[in-house]
Amino acid sequence: MCSICADTLWRCFGMGAREKFDFCFFFTKTLLVYDIVTDFLYWNDIRNDDAVPMWARWLVLVFACCGVLLDFFGSFYICSTSPPDSWGKDEEEASNRYQLRQRRLGLAMILVEDLPQIALSSWITYEKQEVTNLFLITVAGSLLNMLRVFVLNCAYISCAARAKRIMIEEKRSLVRVRLCGCYTLFSYKWAPVGYFGSMSYPEGGSRDVEVLCCCR
Repeated sequence: MCSICADTLWRCFGMGAREKFDFCFFFTKTLLVYDIVTDFLYWNDIRNDDAVPMWARWLVLVFACCGVLLDFFGSFYICSTSPPDSWGKDEEEASNRYQLRQRRLGLAMILVEDLPQIALSSWITYEKQEVTNLFLITVAGSLLNMLRVFVLNCAYISCAARAKRIMIEEKRSLVRVRLCGCYTLFSYKWAPVGYFGSMSYPEGGSRDVEVLCCCR
């Protein structure tokens, strides 16, 4: 939930070239809040249940707290270290660095919170032989958050491979992947190291790659 504050500051100060308050932003943050809050609600539901071992009750709380702490420190670290002036890059590359770090944070959240919480709550449910509504709500939140992270990461990696191919074959300096011709999903800028190798600076300009062109 703390990432809402960090991401809001990032957008309000205009530190990135693409980040804005749109449907994707609100959907992502709503899902994140839902995922974290339901973990604490599940712990509150079982904390006085003598049928659940004490260590299991504490672990549910520990995993929920780990998710909040990772979200807090990770989000503010990303926000504070990604502005363009902090490493002499322009806003376009600042946005790329920001997105990449956000994706890594999402994967870390899955490993630290979602997967352990699903495994532990499933074990508790199996031991109690009782499927509660809060268990279903908690697992649904974790699964939806995992699905969101996996889909976005797969899309980012796939688009990066396509952008790399375009830059090499067409000698482009910038490739933007646009949704419906009106919203930029990802931008990939040529650099002498990293994605696009050590080729000389390309003179082919930029190119927009459009997906789901339903606005026209």
